[in-house]
Amino acid sequence: MQQLALPMADPALLERANEAARQYRTEHGTRISPGQLAVRLRKVNTKQAAELLETIDDTPITEPTTNGRPIRTNR
Repeated sequence: MQQLALPMADPALLERANEAARQYRTEHGTRISPGQLAVRLRKVNTKQAAELLETIDDTPITEPTTNGRPIRTNR
């Protein structure tokens, strides 16, 4: 059985895409479209933006975490 190869993308581009997608979701409450992401990144087309969206987690960060667990602060 042949294993599918994972798409390789520039780590800096992935980080920019992730940041743009999270910011959009935080501001608008919905996921960014591939076309909107392509416009924000400027160096990718809509197809490439759609591929990036498949690989990133654009869930807004609402509270600080460590190892996926919320950090509890005593006030």
